[in-house]
This record gives sequence, structure tokens and C-alpha cells, in this order.
Amino acid sequence: MEDLGWAILIHLTDIEEIIELAPRIRKLSANILFDHLARVRSHNTVESPGFQTLLALLRDTDHCWAKICSWYRLSASGTIR
Repeated sequence: MEDLGWAILIHLTDIEEIIELAPRIRKLSANILFDHLARVRSHNTVESPGFQTLLALLRDTDHCWAKICSWYRLSASGTIR
């Protein structure tokens, strides 16, 4: 995929899934894109392990990205505040 310039799109159900995937993701060289901000939801605080793992991947690698879209779908109330 890297030779083709493609990215791997990862669509999680919940941000906490990223914790188990992180070691494998760090070893990859192809670009990784976490769809819907890796499914961070309103109950996930900045301190939550999954969110901290996402931040570490975005900060510490050159190949991980987060797609910020459809926030209204991730909101508990259905609105953006």
C-alpha cells in the first residue's frame, strides 16, 4: 500500500479499541487514517486511555492521521456545542 501511496483507513467502533492496535500500528510505515476521530465520544475524557493512545500515535508518528467528520453522529445529544 505504501508503494502505491495509499492510506489505511481504520474505522473503530470505540476509541478504546485503539489501545490493543497501537503497537502494531506503530510498526507500520503506510499512512494510517483513523476515521471519525477514532470514535472519541462525549464520555471519553482527554485523560481516557484510548484518547491518550490516539494522541500519542498522532504526536509520535509521521504516518498516523485522524479524520474529523460527522461529530453530530458521535454526540450523545445529537448536537455540537
